[in-house]
Amino acid sequence: MHFSEKKINQIINIAIFLLKTHKPEAICSLKDFLTIIPSSEKIQQVIITAINQLIETEPETIFWLLNNPHYLQPETDIKLIVTRKLNEKLFAWGFIPEDIHFNEDGNLEFNVVSKERLLSRNYSEDDNAVMTLIKSFLAEEI
Repeated sequence: MHFSEKKINQIINIAIFLLKTHKPEAICSLKDFLTIIPSSEKIQQVIITAINQLIETEPETIFWLLNNPHYLQPETDIKLIVTRKLNEKLFAWGFIPEDIHFNEDGNLEFNVVSKERLLSRNYSEDDNAVMTLIKSFLAEEI
């Protein structure tokens, strides 16, 4: 079965809605619902797209998912998706791989100059959710 782009976008919106509830039973329903998609790769794409959109708008949902990763497992590694998206955003803001990395505990580390640059920069309203997530990943010690 082939899904149109419009249908996929509707499915992504349903996924976002269910993830935003912060309810385990809603995520269980989401997993069941996504079985209408015949390809596991497409299911994965829907989940990743939904999470990436939530990263941009709903940091509290991302915090909840990070604190409850088992609800999306084994199909989805929420921390991997979030760290990839944050890296992507940081690179778009002009940081380079030498400026940042995630340590073995999953905390984000910056060199001192880069951390100061990050924390002193004025961000647009659109970047507030991402900045909230980035700050939550910052390691205490650099």
